[in-house]
Amino acid sequence: MHDMRRYVTDQIKWIKQMSYEDIPDEIKTRARWILLDSVGCIVNGMSGDKLPPDIYEAVLKSSSAMVSTELYEGNRFSIGHPACHIVPLLLVEAGERADLTYKDALRIFICAYELASRWGRSVRFTNDMLGHGTIMNAGAAVVEGLMTDMTEEKFVNYLMTCEVLPEVSTWQSVFEGSTIHDYYPGIAAVNAKNALYMSNNNVKSSEELIRSVYGKITGTKVIEDNLADDDDIGWYIAKNYFKVHSGCRFIHPFVDVIEQLMKEGLTKEDVKEIQVSTYKKAAMISDQHVTNVLAAKFSTPVSLAIQLSEGRLYPEDIERALHNKSDIQELASKISLREDDRYNELLPDVRGGMVRVVKNDGQVIEREVFHAHGDFDDPAGYTERQLTDKFRSVTERCLSTTQQEEIIESILRGSDELTVQEIFRTYFECVR
Repeated sequence: MHDMRRYVTDQIKWIKQMSYEDIPDEIKTRARWILLDSVGCIVNGMSGDKLPPDIYEAVLKSSSAMVSTELYEGNRFSIGHPACHIVPLLLVEAGERADLTYKDALRIFICAYELASRWGRSVRFTNDMLGHGTIMNAGAAVVEGLMTDMTEEKFVNYLMTCEVLPEVSTWQSVFEGSTIHDYYPGIAAVNAKNALYMSNNNVKSSEELIRSVYGKITGTKVIEDNLADDDDIGWYIAKNYFKVHSGCRFIHPFVDVIEQLMKEGLTKEDVKEIQVSTYKKAAMISDQHVTNVLAAKFSTPVSLAIQLSEGRLYPEDIERALHNKSDIQELASKISLREDDRYNELLPDVRGGMVRVVKNDGQVIEREVFHAHGDFDDPAGYTERQLTDKFRSVTERCLSTTQQEEIIESILRGSDELTVQEIFRTYFECVR
């Protein structure tokens, strides 16, 4: 069996031959949107701290800051979060390169996103294994490979070397609220730099090593054909989602339902019981009692309780609500989840569920949902105005209005002929 190496070779040929001019304008625009969203998450998560001078530590700090917000983008088709494996490393590396243009950085980011997504779609993890920091380290490898202008043969071996170096990340980390969860993607990026050193010293990888790590060691189902181009999907980056609430992506459609019901008059005092029926993985995050902020972001009952109590679900709302923990957990105790095979059958491309609200006056409200606001196929759409409003909201504690507008303008509309240092000047000034 040699399909995997052939697929990897085809991937590397594709990205090395792709010019910036080959990329459609709407894809370049989407990349700018994701970069702005990611920068907002990094700034929010760092809360005024500065990046350390060491490159490895800077990648870990900015990546963990981005992930800690639980507001960063993701992609249903790549089954995970490509950007958090790519953007922190790209910005740290690019910040050291005075000659790198925005055009170069956008091309690198788009190529990295596409390959990370193909690798993400090629596996089905067990229910206990978290995807963060595992197979999407391919994205970090693309950043390093394109920035160092690797030959095709070396690039193929380098990417395959990265893919035998994943950490084993666990869902248990979020159930406990352990912030080790926030470091998984950064560790993957650091491992990509370690693999670069190894590759430069003639370390060789193979298809069987990758199959052994994933198929035998972690019990992951590997679907190698998904490494190939898929005309039905097209550009993965065009099918990402932006989070409009702070929390695990499984929670978002149900928070959207509660948010809409609140606009229609529902209050927390009205609620006798809420039951959410959904697919297996979404039904797992069902803890009604949590001990910290991260665990709250991975609990549907607690997240819905905070939405009902605070009217919004951003990091500061969660922190504030948990200061009054007894009230939140009393409300969360009225909210339950159950697995429903009807929604399991729609996976992996459709993630749905039903929210059933029983009010104290006996009225029952049921709302079925198949999209989250901010997703590419949300019928309501997601606009640049919503994107920039989110950026302003998540950075208001750390940036002045002038700094916010400079970053928005440069990332979304700055000339692609400018250098990365010019485009991200205000951001670099804030975090260095």
